[in-house]
Amino acid sequence: MSDIIKNLNLDSMSLSEQVKLLSSIEKALVNSKVRQKELVKTNTDLVLQSLKKIRNDIEDKFNLFEQSFNDKAAKIEGRPGKDGRDGKDGPPGPRGLEGKNGKDGRDGRDGVDGKDGVSVTDAKIDFDGSLVITLSTGKEINVGEVVAPNLAEQIRHVTTMSTNNGGGGISSVASADGSVTVTTTSGAVDLSVAVAASTTNVVAQVRNTTGATLTKGTVVYISGATGQISTVTKALASGDTTSAQTLGVISADLANNANGYVTIIGLVTGMDTSAYSDGTQLYLSPTVAGTYTSTKPYAPDHLVYVAIVEYAHPTQGKLFVKVQNGYELDELHNVAAQSPSNGQTIVYNSTTDLWEKSNSPRLDPRSVSAATATSLTPDISAKDVYAYTALASGLTINAPIGTPVNGNKLLFRFLDNGTSRSLTWNATYTAIGVTLPTSTTAGKTTYVGCIYNADNTRWDAIAVTTQA
Repeated sequence: MSDIIKNLNLDSMSLSEQVKLLSSIEKALVNSKVRQKELVKTNTDLVLQSLKKIRNDIEDKFNLFEQSFNDKAAKIEGRPGKDGRDGKDGPPGPRGLEGKNGKDGRDGRDGVDGKDGVSVTDAKIDFDGSLVITLSTGKEINVGEVVAPNLAEQIRHVTTMSTNNGGGGISSVASADGSVTVTTTSGAVDLSVAVAASTTNVVAQVRNTTGATLTKGTVVYISGATGQISTVTKALASGDTTSAQTLGVISADLANNANGYVTIIGLVTGMDTSAYSDGTQLYLSPTVAGTYTSTKPYAPDHLVYVAIVEYAHPTQGKLFVKVQNGYELDELHNVAAQSPSNGQTIVYNSTTDLWEKSNSPRLDPRSVSAATATSLTPDISAKDVYAYTALASGLTINAPIGTPVNGNKLLFRFLDNGTSRSLTWNATYTAIGVTLPTSTTAGKTTYVGCIYNADNTRWDAIAVTTQA
């Protein structure tokens, strides 16, 4: 700045002119420096952009060269090099498959002989139905009873039979009712008892005195006794005498004046049950004595459940028998109504805790009450009296529903809420000597009594009255 002042001729200028000149020069210098800085920045940015472009061009050329080099190198195969030295051994691999079995070794020495075992040498059913087992040691074991008492009695009879046939022992053994299977081989007799007979059946010995054979499957009742044995007769469900003592089903054909067995509970097999299906319930027939029916009997016939069909078959059918007898009303433990007469009913007596016969039973009416409604359909099977206590609208009385019988009664009671209301009656209501009301009397109760007339299937209105 001092150099610029020296070179200028300021002596010819006034002081104010000198100051203005110097100020303009200083301002020009400042602007020049600012412009210089802007040019430097601009030039620097241009240089940086040029360097970046050069770098990008070099990288593109390098990448292109590298790719070309790799492609050519991949096509060049060098000569095989020499084998390298063997590496160290790796860890052991997994265990391989087992090889074939080797040859058998030599036999070992014989062991010490064991003690002799105990075997069953004989088994028989004793005279009292007990199973007796004989061991090889000679010891006998009584297992206990394994057959039904009636079968034990048969076995007792066989084992105590007289040998009056010349001392030759028993000449023959037979099972009259087929409940024991008899097998004879080389003079030895084997008695085989069916499992059903020994474990699931309850049987009773009886005697047939009917004058004819009672065939297998016949349903019988106890009709008496002789020789300390019950006698049986064909049962029939048409009356109490021939059905109340139903005992069971004949187990095998039973000849007249002979003893045999009746199955009370259990299986009877070898039957013709082809007329039924498996699972059919059988009842004592009320029409053919000694037979069954799959149709459940109703009064006046008696209900006696006899059996169920376990297997339906023409020859190999099975019945499971379990007799269940029905009861008369006066046989129930809480009913005391023996020898009733016509018209009597039974009523409960809380003093005796019994249902007792009565000549004049009390039958309380069945009633229903409501404040108001617009429509009423009486149900004769549910109610006898229909009452309204505050009708707030007109009411339509429809024909009753249910199944009325001749003489059934219906009673209607109407009371409005202080304003007369209309009453509309179905045509089934027929006035007899009265006039059916068509409206209520304000604040007054009106009754209408009707009785069912089965002859013309109508409800006859026979009584109408209104509070005074």
